[in-house]
Amino acid sequence: MKIVDVFDFDGSFIDHFHRFAGGNPVVLLVNKIDLLPDDVSFVRIEKWIRTEARHRGLEPVAVHLVSAHSGLNLKKVAESIESLRGDRDLFIMGQSNVGKSSLVNRLWPLLNKQSVGKPAVTVSQVPGTTVATIGMPFPDGHVFYDTPGIMAEEGLTRVLSMEDYLRSQPKKRVTPRLQGVPVGSTLFIGGFARIDYLAGPPHVNLVVYASPEVKLTRVRTEEADLFYDRHSNGNLFDPIATSTQSPDAPKRILLEERSVRKYECTDGYNRASVDLVFAGLGWVAVAANGTVQLRSWYLPRCVVGDRSPLIPFDVIKKKDK
Repeated sequence: MKIVDVFDFDGSFIDHFHRFAGGNPVVLLVNKIDLLPDDVSFVRIEKWIRTEARHRGLEPVAVHLVSAHSGLNLKKVAESIESLRGDRDLFIMGQSNVGKSSLVNRLWPLLNKQSVGKPAVTVSQVPGTTVATIGMPFPDGHVFYDTPGIMAEEGLTRVLSMEDYLRSQPKKRVTPRLQGVPVGSTLFIGGFARIDYLAGPPHVNLVVYASPEVKLTRVRTEEADLFYDRHSNGNLFDPIATSTQSPDAPKRILLEERSVRKYECTDGYNRASVDLVFAGLGWVAVAANGTVQLRSWYLPRCVVGDRSPLIPFDVIKKKDK
């Protein structure tokens, strides 16, 4: 999985995983950790991952924060696997586009005690490239299997054209972007999502963790609908529906109102009290001094939720710069 999609694990994936894994030991790999801010606490992230996994019925024997791109921590992963594998085959599972095949290509030479190795499987940015289970035999006769990605029933890959999906995904380390949003104002996260600050203290601090290609725009909430209509494919750009639509008549995807929630922000403006999670896109940390009322908007068939803040102190770090 990748870090912004831990929230995405739905019941269908968990059921599928339990049926497949049986009673065998599970090593949980969290890929693309290199996309997080460089001063993030890995200890805090791992603790949060374990808590999230437990809530979803997973009890991994080990958790590793890794990067298939840089090779971060993959030697430790190989050592962990070798200590647990015994007289077993090895399977790698996960949702689509989390980097499973890239991990296989990095791990395969390490598990076979080689310094380098030819790519074992095809890697692509396109979700669902691995369409069949691929097996690589170990010298002891057992097999390392790369399995097809499990496509979530809902989410960005089910909604967006390939071009817009790739645009929504960060390709380099995410830099937190702090926005001071006055009450009665709206923050657009590109054309993908929107947060309205309806009531509370004079302003709220919102720290956005999303692809730097996704532009942030702040307007008065009373003007937000008109702004959205006028500036689509301009300041915001309009996400377009999946490639099943005719290229001659692309279908615009409109944001949907999701929820109006009140949050008790008791930690002040220098520490986030809650994260709003736009699954597959990123998240927004919320900091204020009092109760804030927020209305969230997102693309259809995409999940919005909230959680305890993952990186609570980025607010003060951004203010200090």
